[in-house]
Amino acid sequence: MIRGNGDKDGGRPAVAAPVFPDALARLLLRDPVPIGAEAIIVDIRSREAYRRGHIRGAISIPGERLPWSLFLLPHRERSLLLVGRDGSTAAEGARFLAGRGRSRVTWLDGSPRDLPRDLLRGGVEVNRTWEPAPLLRDFIARLPRNGEAIDLACGSGREAAFLSLHRSRVLGIDILPDALLQARALARAAGVARGRLTLRRVDLTDPRTVDDLLRPQRFRLILCFRYLDRALLPAIAGALAPGGWVIYQTFLAAQARAGRKPRRSAALLRSGELRGAFENAGGIEIVHYTEGPDSRGDHLASLAGRAAG
Repeated sequence: MIRGNGDKDGGRPAVAAPVFPDALARLLLRDPVPIGAEAIIVDIRSREAYRRGHIRGAISIPGERLPWSLFLLPHRERSLLLVGRDGSTAAEGARFLAGRGRSRVTWLDGSPRDLPRDLLRGGVEVNRTWEPAPLLRDFIARLPRNGEAIDLACGSGREAAFLSLHRSRVLGIDILPDALLQARALARAAGVARGRLTLRRVDLTDPRTVDDLLRPQRFRLILCFRYLDRALLPAIAGALAPGGWVIYQTFLAAQARAGRKPRRSAALLRSGELRGAFENAGGIEIVHYTEGPDSRGDHLASLAGRAAG
């Protein structure tokens, strides 16, 4: 059973009207690959039931794991269609997600067994419905594919896992054990090959650890998203190998003025500060730099830089 739907008034969060099996069958027969165009199908039945037969393209997140697996879902702007062992189970999952702030969620009023068999498949499909930061996605084709790469403060691992699908020898580090557990789960679900991504618990506020980790000219690629420790900026610049890239994106002071988190000044950049830090380091070409709100309203500074050589 899914618990903790986040509804404070004791009522049921509103969800979209259900989809009936015959309507879904018509959609799938008309367009064999509706996933991503219409909605992401999330199968919340047991893993065993999913393996025996699921809708083509559906991802598997068992209902009992859903409250702890939200990081495996795409951004809230994407529509979701929940499928359960029956309509009531799927509706419960949809209400849970609606209570967690997802407005674009509906559910199948029925079971996959109600669909034509040729619309189902067995086995397991990889889950790559989540998305990395658009800045990384936009630059992935230009980034070096060999040498060491690191994702600093990797969190739940979306950028580290995405990078690992395109290159080997990626190191993701974070101080939070729960974040690293999520990153491992996300990488497994995405089908990241064994050995391509290493995840480690590291305290980036420990100077000795940083000195050992960010050795001069060690990395061909350094990522850092939504994390700021100003003391790290010179070390990041110095750790770039000749021809290496840095992709950095984090919050501006305008984030707090807009009433959004984080609000601590230590976690917020002044306008122009990120660009200046890497320009002042010397030997780094600023390939891309922007400041302003993203599609979700977060105020960010975004930088892509390349070391000489």
